This record gives sequence, structure tokens and C-alpha cells, in this order.
Amino acid sequence: MMAWIGLCEVRPLPGNDSLEGAIGAFVNVVALGESEEDFKRCVLSTMKEYDFEVIAMNDIGTVEEREQREDLIPELSALAQSLTEEYPIQFDEFQAYEAEE
Repeated sequence: MMAWIGLCEVRPLPGNDSLEGAIGAFVNVVALGESEEDFKRCVLSTMKEYDFEVIAMNDIGTVEEREQREDLIPELSALAQSLTEEYPIQFDEFQAYEAEE
């Protein structure tokens, strides 16, 4: 399995106040998967478990590709290195926003 990364836009489902009233957030996600489709499935199911709706997923690629482009900040590299079969997905800090832009 490979480590994948992507930027997700999410909105909390009713009853989820983890964004403290914000209407949505952007978050970088790293996850293990065999393909981009695997990555997307993992993100969608995990976000649903945490009561978030995924609005969009962008800039999806392998961590290896991002490292080769030197386009991976140390925090995301560390998250990717922490992935295991037991913990196949990790989130960076959620960047909440208050209103539609």
C-alpha cells in the first residue's frame, strides 16, 4: 500500500459541533491505499464516521510524488510516516471558515 495525500473540504453534519459553529473547513488528509479511488473511499467513510460531509477533494497524489516535487511540509510528512494498518488515515489541523467564500 502507498501513502496518499489530498486536501478535503468538509462540512459538519447536524449535531457535530467539532468546528465550534463554523460552516466548514479545509483539512489535509493522508491515508494508505492501493489507488486514488482507495484513498477517496477511505476519506469518505472516515469523515462520515466523524459526522462530516465531504464537499470536495483536491490535489490528490501519493506522498512519494509530493516528496519528489519537494512539495510536502514536514508536518504532513510526519503524519504520512505515522500511518499503519491499524491507523491507515491521519488528519492535519482543520482550517475552519465561517461563511461561503
